[in-house]
Amino acid sequence: MSISARASRLHRALAWFSLCLLAAWVLSGLTHPLMSLLGPKAVQMRAPVLEFEAAQLAEGLGALEAFRGQARVLRTVPTPGGVAWQATDATDLPRRYLGLGGEAVPQDDRALAEWLMRHYTGATEAVAEAELLTDFDADYPWVNRLLPVWRLRLDRPDGLTAYIHTETGAMTTLGDARRRVLQRVFRTVHTLDPLRGMEPVRLALIGAAMAVLLAAALAGVLMWALRRPVASASPARRWHRRLALWVALPLLLMASTGLVHLIATAGEAPPRGLALPEALPALGLPDGLPLAPDARLRAAGVVMGPESRPVLWVTPVSGPPRQFSVDPSGRWNEIDIEALAQAVAARWVPAGVDAPVKLTHFSPDYDFRNRRLPAWQVRDADGAWISIDHATGQRLDYVGAARHVEG
Repeated sequence: MSISARASRLHRALAWFSLCLLAAWVLSGLTHPLMSLLGPKAVQMRAPVLEFEAAQLAEGLGALEAFRGQARVLRTVPTPGGVAWQATDATDLPRRYLGLGGEAVPQDDRALAEWLMRHYTGATEAVAEAELLTDFDADYPWVNRLLPVWRLRLDRPDGLTAYIHTETGAMTTLGDARRRVLQRVFRTVHTLDPLRGMEPVRLALIGAAMAVLLAAALAGVLMWALRRPVASASPARRWHRRLALWVALPLLLMASTGLVHLIATAGEAPPRGLALPEALPALGLPDGLPLAPDARLRAAGVVMGPESRPVLWVTPVSGPPRQFSVDPSGRWNEIDIEALAQAVAARWVPAGVDAPVKLTHFSPDYDFRNRRLPAWQVRDADGAWISIDHATGQRLDYVGAARHVEG
């Protein structure tokens, strides 16, 4: 039997099965863009920003000792009552707050989440349900990166639900009843999520589906290349032949890259989401600041810098961010951002870390879901790409060597 005849037999045998697979795959895949097109939209895209003076910041530095040994991330955030210090502690429980001048505040994490939700959505309805998520679930999958987040569902017919990350002041995603239905269709049909508990079965089914589509497409390409046009062919057959290559090429690309992705990630359990640094020890910050008292600021925070000494970073309203480290004699010394990034990177990659590379835009190895720019990226001994935030000491993302090549 000739190669053309064998290809024709295989193509015909797989035709209807391939058509059903492709229809299910493509139509379920279409729910993904539909979620964005038909889902609810925020009325405000930017996080709220409140300015404050350096004198206000200096006034309450001593009060930060209240967070000694507990806070892993310590930074200022805008709240309904003005700017406040926010501490994320070692247990990932709701974050704690202290007034900028060290005074107690009535602010709690839940109230801040609701204030941020109303800022982004403009909604005025009562909150029907509020839940602090410390792990990803079916409605909030790991691709959203940020945890913990507050899930706030409003008391309205469409069940509008916002997910708020109070540390960054970000609304990670916004959903409603229609979006949840589309999301479940995508996860059920496109990625076979109901079989996550039987991962080998799920992977085998998806792999077999991709292999069938590849075989059908390759057989069709061989037929297209080896057969000569027949003058007596019906119009339907002629159109099938004309369109065949235009269909086969994207199908080959999608199925082959899908299969590569499946193989590359099979059994993979990479670190996902944010990872917090170690808790801050005694801060011992000097009184006052090496800034003009009336200097206007947008944000500030404390992180461990070179030689495990506390660093106060500030973001002025105008001009570049500045970092001040505490020397052994208890004085402020300004350091550059590269030195701080190097110190933070050494905590995540302690063995011979190369100089971190500054990230100023999103890319395949650091996509928009990580939400923070600028960030810094280093490689560990296994070739993994680790992205860090110099201002908080957090690991933002982890891309293993295999995932880097596959991407």
